[in-house]
Amino acid sequence: MHHKTDSIIYILWQAFILALLGYTSIYASLDFALHFELKSYQVVIDGLITIAFMVDMYLNIKYWSPKEHNEETGEKPYIKTMWPWIDSIGCIPFDLVAYLAGGAVTYNVLRYLRLLRLVRSFKAVRIIKETSKSIFIVNLPNTIKLFLALIGCMAICHVLACGWMVIYPAAADADLYTHYNKSFYWAITTLTTIGYGDITPSTNVGRIYTIFIMILGVGFYGVVIGQISRIILAADKHKEKHREKMQDIAALMNHYKVPLVLQKQVFSYYNHLSEKRLSDNDTKIISELPIALQEELKLFMKLRLLSGVYLFNGVSLKCMKEVAVSLKQFHYSPGDTVIKKGDHGAELFVIGHGSVQVLGDEGQVLVTLKAGQFFGEIALLQDSTRTADIRAATYCDLYSFEKQDFLQIIEKYPDLNSRLQRAVNRRYNDKKPTKKAS
Repeated sequence: MHHKTDSIIYILWQAFILALLGYTSIYASLDFALHFELKSYQVVIDGLITIAFMVDMYLNIKYWSPKEHNEETGEKPYIKTMWPWIDSIGCIPFDLVAYLAGGAVTYNVLRYLRLLRLVRSFKAVRIIKETSKSIFIVNLPNTIKLFLALIGCMAICHVLACGWMVIYPAAADADLYTHYNKSFYWAITTLTTIGYGDITPSTNVGRIYTIFIMILGVGFYGVVIGQISRIILAADKHKEKHREKMQDIAALMNHYKVPLVLQKQVFSYYNHLSEKRLSDNDTKIISELPIALQEELKLFMKLRLLSGVYLFNGVSLKCMKEVAVSLKQFHYSPGDTVIKKGDHGAELFVIGHGSVQVLGDEGQVLVTLKAGQFFGEIALLQDSTRTADIRAATYCDLYSFEKQDFLQIIEKYPDLNSRLQRAVNRRYNDKKPTKKAS
């Protein structure tokens, strides 16, 4: 079987391994500082972590690694890299070995070797970062990135605080929670180069350790804090560009004294583009790709649209791809007629962006349909005329699904036809007048 290193399952598994490593770093560091008495449940937990690492090695060898060296990407088979040797460390049940070996010195040394598992975390972070860019979600949301960055910072401070607790252990009658709290506080103030001076080293070992943390803090403050700032600023980058563009447009309108009605239409159009696209570079980015990649990218953009339409909820991905290929895009401005009552129709419309209004016989608005909804489905099931006028309420992007394409697809996927029938019946029931109680 070929390896599937571009799947969400692969990323979730790496995140699971990273979570186990996080637990190991937190618990093993505390154990190193406070010398916990080994409990039977801790041996069980360590055994489960060991099993997870064994499964990880098996999956890397069997499924998630190429069988031969890939000259194009430079990827090597898992067994021909250094990682099997590193990962094998994680497969050692340190707590179980220590529990069976007994003895204070042997016991402590064996349990502290669990910290060697943390080397695997560098690989997990790199895989999650690189692989997330090659699947449909493209990138992790900025909020999740910021959360993970803060968690990473707290983990570093925790390890450093445990190191301080080793150098300056708590008194026999001291409150361990307060002792840890003070150590964590010292680690943060020293690492961030604040250093209030209320907790200071009093031994040579403590001073050397503090010097090391101070030097580390310079890089920590410059790199980590800078990375967090970049994530926060990136979240508002496109919004800031849109605001600047709207200010330029407003200045242009005022300079030429453009009528307010026309100004409103211009601003409405640019707001429509801002809501529709991530940035002004979307079209340029797509146009620079080869034609084959352009078509593939546009297909997945349509799939995202279909995933938000309840008609296609639960439909297989293969079916949705065939529907997406058949969709044709149309653009409408406010007030444009999309469907005229009495005309013969042979297509269904899906609203990609904007909204449309269903009009009554006297031109009154009966209902407003928004992005993710559809209309005109009766034309796919019956050879009939349109039953109402529909006009664009805003700038709209509509996608049409023609009857001929629909008939071909439901031959392969009859479940789609039954879903549409249920949607039509539901809409008919909604239109029926409710009987008043006598």
